[in-house]
Amino acid sequence: MMRLKSIAHLVFVGIVVFLIGSASGFAQSSEQVNITGDLFEIDQQSKTATFTGNVYAKQKTFQLWAPRLIASYGEGGPSDLKKVTADGRIRVEFGNQKAIADRGIYDPSTKSLTLIGNVSTSQTGSNDVINSNEMIIDLSTNTTRFEGGGKNNGRVTATFGSGN
Repeated sequence: MMRLKSIAHLVFVGIVVFLIGSASGFAQSSEQVNITGDLFEIDQQSKTATFTGNVYAKQKTFQLWAPRLIASYGEGGPSDLKKVTADGRIRVEFGNQKAIADRGIYDPSTKSLTLIGNVSTSQTGSNDVINSNEMIIDLSTNTTRFEGGGKNNGRVTATFGSGN
């Protein structure tokens, strides 16, 4: 149970730190956030900022790869962050923790991060793998929930190895 919690916690705390820092002005964290993509577009009417095409983001040991990263903000501008979405087939790494999914959504109002669609988490140097359709991290309570659906007959599957 401890290894499962550490995989989920470390990967997704890294994602949230990155997403909050990048979407709220690219510098709220003390660490620099670097984001590259083929195109960066700000749409003031729809209140979105979007990186598209081979998006790569890095903050210290956190990395994210996605076809698209969208930050939605309110009347207060980028400091009024409403939601950050990474979609396409996304991959995240934080140290030796890794996850892939079809989409990731961070909601600052609920302090939750959700990975959706063909979610798979793993850890370098370990045989541990968790597969689900959805993974929900509640940062307020420091809990992680994996939900079935999609592949594997709608079930969450987990394989735990020796870890070397």
